[in-house]
Amino acid sequence: MLHLIQPVPLIEENIWDEEKVSDWSRSAEWPSAGAWPADPTRIPDADKQCDFCDDDTCACDNATAQVAPQIKSYRAKGLGLQAVASEPGGVAYEKGAFLGMFSGEIAPPKTYDNNQTPGFL
Repeated sequence: MLHLIQPVPLIEENIWDEEKVSDWSRSAEWPSAGAWPADPTRIPDADKQCDFCDDDTCACDNATAQVAPQIKSYRAKGLGLQAVASEPGGVAYEKGAFLGMFSGEIAPPKTYDNNQTPGFL
């Protein structure tokens, strides 16, 4: 079955469509003075823009691991990612290494009832 898994088109930025989430209820963690609904991925210009450096504009999110993790079946747990070293017995990733971006379409909680949808605060 794993041989049927194919790469999916790369989504380089999160997709936020305010019209699709107009009835999305405000999270308890959302600032009371903040506009709603609002793009949860937007970082105000005055805030630090990158978790990896102090530059105002950078390319940290373009860096990816030299060897991509592999999709693996973990039986009862389902599909997951397995770290892969560039040479046998080597270290796959150093602590704190940036493996890549996690992006997709932003949807209200409980929009999809499947194990492929992560939740965010």
